[in-house]
Amino acid sequence: MKIEFRGYDLEVEVTFYTPGNPGVTSGPPENCFPPEDEDVDWQLVDDDTLIASLIYESESLCDEVTIAVLEAIYKEQEAVLEDYGDSLYAHIKDEGYD
Repeated sequence: MKIEFRGYDLEVEVTFYTPGNPGVTSGPPENCFPPEDEDVDWQLVDDDTLIASLIYESESLCDEVTIAVLEAIYKEQEAVLEDYGDSLYAHIKDEGYD
């Protein structure tokens, strides 16, 4: 996955991603569960560069890259959902349900 980070184009490999879950905090206790934060792990594809060294050595830069990676994931998810919506609409139209 390519991301832009502070003017640099970086190639990032997402090694783990799990979406967050808002949880359920009302209703019967047996149906409730706590919210969970999303989680992502990544690594730079070209991790032997100076910019990679600077990023890996700084927690705040790693956090910024994580945010950029999550934003790229959200864009990919949005594009998939949009494509699905378009194909679903086309199917409904073809079947004469519009």
